[in-house]
Amino acid sequence: MNHNILLNTFLNYRFIKQASDLIENSDASFGVKILFGSAKSLFIASLLKKLPNKKFVLLVPNIESQHIFIDDLNLLFDEKDKIFNFNCSTKHFNIKTEQNTSLVELIDNAARFQTSNNAVAIATPDVFNILIPSADSVQHHFCNLKIKQFLDIQQFTTQLSLNGFQKEQYVSIAGEYAVRGGIIDIFAPNMSDPIRVELWGDEIDSIRIFDTLSQRSKKEIDEIDFIDSLFVSEESNLGTSLFEYFSTDTIFIIDTPDAIDFNTNTLQRLNDFRKINLNPLGKVEIQVNCLPQQNFNSSVKIFVKELQEYHKLNFNTFVAADGDIHLDRLKDLILSLTIFDGND
Repeated sequence: MNHNILLNTFLNYRFIKQASDLIENSDASFGVKILFGSAKSLFIASLLKKLPNKKFVLLVPNIESQHIFIDDLNLLFDEKDKIFNFNCSTKHFNIKTEQNTSLVELIDNAARFQTSNNAVAIATPDVFNILIPSADSVQHHFCNLKIKQFLDIQQFTTQLSLNGFQKEQYVSIAGEYAVRGGIIDIFAPNMSDPIRVELWGDEIDSIRIFDTLSQRSKKEIDEIDFIDSLFVSEESNLGTSLFEYFSTDTIFIIDTPDAIDFNTNTLQRLNDFRKINLNPLGKVEIQVNCLPQQNFNSSVKIFVKELQEYHKLNFNTFVAADGDIHLDRLKDLILSLTIFDGND
């Protein structure tokens, strides 16, 4: 089933309207329960779609939950710069002497989230213990390249070397660059794939994202921003919390707040923002009738029996699968075991 149909159906639920009305017409924090599984992701996605000028930070108890939310929300949204992963494997390091790709990715995501109008960032609370450069200083370390731009190849590559990049014959990991005639390959720490910049004289003729193994182009682009000189930032710049990247109208969504161990500083900083508590203990402003998914023990017959019970109660039931092939196979199995005609 098309995920847009599922999301649009969710948008019409009463509790989504209640939540969006509270956000639009009140400055107070509120609670919502009980939501299970992907219903929580659909709730967040619905708020993003219904409130196009709002930004959210989702705090989750652990890395496993973070990955689940990221997978769900990326499935529901195709737009670039809508879902941000705030994750880092270290709490501190000396930026002058050690390259840490995960920290650079965190800073890059924070800077892009700051300039977005409608997005959600997913994080665990310990990410706020990491000290990063201030938002203002990070903006000075972004390099912009675009078609038809003048570029002095000697000056540009010298600056890359001074800023911590390693010159290689071919790039294979983040932090490397390579030069062959009028072609520059760059693998910046905030990139998932490197770029190939081709010059015509001193002018950029093309920019392509390419695969490191095959060296084949994956996509041609007109413009790109990347972090090119963060490694020589002053040590004194590493004194800012991630909270500084959030405007005061950013809304924090806290998943199962009673299961999260917040430190005192994080709790104090959270008081500066509005919060939506998902599945907290005690009374809440919005009550949702949501049931956890039953364990069918890999039995299609048990699954179909459950579907038939929902059908008798006039429920609208949505079934998702991992890709069209699995979905078609599941549909065939359901139809072979039920009285459904395929249109129910």
